[in-house]
Amino acid sequence: METTIRFACLEDEEQLKALLVGYGMDLAGEINEHVVARQGDQIIAGGMLSQIDDDVYHLEVLAVSEQWQRTGAGRLLLSKMIEAPWLYCHESSPRENYSITTVARGDALPFYITCGFKPCSFLELTEPYAEQCDECPDRESCQPVPMILRRGDKI
Repeated sequence: METTIRFACLEDEEQLKALLVGYGMDLAGEINEHVVARQGDQIIAGGMLSQIDDDVYHLEVLAVSEQWQRTGAGRLLLSKMIEAPWLYCHESSPRENYSITTVARGDALPFYITCGFKPCSFLELTEPYAEQCDECPDRESCQPVPMILRRGDKI
């Protein structure tokens, strides 16, 4: 069965929310701002990108269903978002040079590195992301790592 990737709709909300909550996250905005990877009627992965500036995006959340981990489902979804982030932010203007930031849980670090992200300083993230982990009670167990991916020759 083919994996389809599309913007989430109201019918996806319960399933996507359950997937994110399983990882201690929640919907990062309206349901139709999220992107889902599906196999039939099952959401196997979901995420949300936000456009911060003309050429800066932030990956708010990304989660893969436990039974679909290590199958390439997360990498497929993230690679589509990386290739053309403007398409996953309801934008129509392609960019030649752009960057995508995120904050990875420590155990997800290898995944993000294989997808082209590099660890960076929290100071390289835009507001409010630069301080998003400062007051978090789970910071020690989460071990957050700020990450950045740069595309193009001017970034």
